[in-house]
Amino acid sequence: MAECKYCGTTYDEAVRETCPNCGGSSVITDEEKTQAKEQEQHEKESYKDNSKRLRYLIFGGAGAIVIIILAIVIATAASNNKTYTYTSATGNNQEITVREIKDSIALGEDYLKQGEYLKAIGAFNKVPTDYGKYDDVQLKSDEAIEGYCTEMLDKVEGMLSSGNYPDAISTLDAASTITGSNKSFVLKRAEISGKYKADFLDRASSYLEATQYTEALATLTTAQGIFGSNDEDISSKVVEVNKARVLEKIVEYEKTEDYAEAITYLESELSNINNDMLLLEKLNTYKAMYKEQILSSARDTFDYEGYEAAIRVINTALNVLPGDSDFVAVLENYKSYIPARLDSLDVFSYEDGDAYYTLRSVIDSEGNEYWDIIHPASTGKVGTTGGMGSHSASGINRIYKIEGNYNNFTGTIILDKKYVSYKNHILELLFEVYGDGVLLYQAPSSLSGQRMEPISFDVDIAGVKKLRVHFEAKNQTNMFSWEDMVFGLSEAVLMK
Repeated sequence: MAECKYCGTTYDEAVRETCPNCGGSSVITDEEKTQAKEQEQHEKESYKDNSKRLRYLIFGGAGAIVIIILAIVIATAASNNKTYTYTSATGNNQEITVREIKDSIALGEDYLKQGEYLKAIGAFNKVPTDYGKYDDVQLKSDEAIEGYCTEMLDKVEGMLSSGNYPDAISTLDAASTITGSNKSFVLKRAEISGKYKADFLDRASSYLEATQYTEALATLTTAQGIFGSNDEDISSKVVEVNKARVLEKIVEYEKTEDYAEAITYLESELSNINNDMLLLEKLNTYKAMYKEQILSSARDTFDYEGYEAAIRVINTALNVLPGDSDFVAVLENYKSYIPARLDSLDVFSYEDGDAYYTLRSVIDSEGNEYWDIIHPASTGKVGTTGGMGSHSASGINRIYKIEGNYNNFTGTIILDKKYVSYKNHILELLFEVYGDGVLLYQAPSSLSGQRMEPISFDVDIAGVKKLRVHFEAKNQTNMFSWEDMVFGLSEAVLMK
């Protein structure tokens, strides 16, 4: 039997080339049909096997893909969470993740496109130097800095057009803290500083021309606060102003010949004018003129008012010229005229037991008070009666070697009011002054024991080399008691 594979008609003929029913060109025999079924069965089984293998392959590949994707996701997450350290604007170290770095870079790029350069710089500055793409980011940061510099320079130019130098400088300084040392900023700041300083100097010069020294110095002081106290241009101008101020002032002293004030004033100002040679010469001239003025005044004062007034003149002058050798020499000369107290001189000869005592205060028989009285006394070692308070037969004698250095010996003889108790006694007091053995002065020889007015004396001792002072009380044995003064000498001095 045969069967058409197209219409399924069966035939008895074993072989036919075409089907009589449909005209198909292929007729399948039973054997071929069996072979076809076997082939079909074989293909089905192969299909099943291949499908099974394909399912295994698909499921296995999908798992691998999932694993790979998960690995990528995990790796990406780990990478994004990795932290770096960067230095913040405040100078503190801060941590930042890769995700945050990427976000900061993206934000910086957006700011850069929008022309917001300062914000872009801030965003790019968050990228750590050890970040893998730091060099690329740095290029973008440089671009932002360049744009920011241009923006700031334009802003500064606007300030300069209105003469607003302080704000221009402060703007550049603030910008420099963001950009670091920028050449454009450095050059522009130098240019502005030069103009700003020139403005101060011009204003100070205008004040100087108008002799408004206070205003000129105030202007320059402000400039020094900005440009520093060591700025040479400003310092030179300060010296120039001070010099003009000082020269104007000393002209007033010259007119009145008040050289003392001129010297004091100039010396106080020398540090302000850097020891200017012209003013130093004037100072030396004033000193010479002042010295001549003082020495002349001291001579006249000495002639008309005496050594004390002359000493005062020189001492005042030494306050102006401390330690001046000429003034010191003249002062010592005038001091030599200071009277020498009798009890301050060196004794050349005296009798053993005789002495002078100084009493701080004594009231005489007239009720007058005296100070620092010389009280002649004897210790009793020599005398006719012996014992404490006795006196020698020749009284108390003292010889002084004065070598012609004095012209006058002056003083006052006083009687202690205590001696009034000797009412019925007639005191025979002897007071004598000898010069080189010649009697030069003798006080009244007889005094009342009840009252005695002070006796002043002035003895010419010019040329005397040895001065002898003699006390004697002829009828009173305790006249020279060291315990109890009877009479003494007040203001007993030797004068030139």
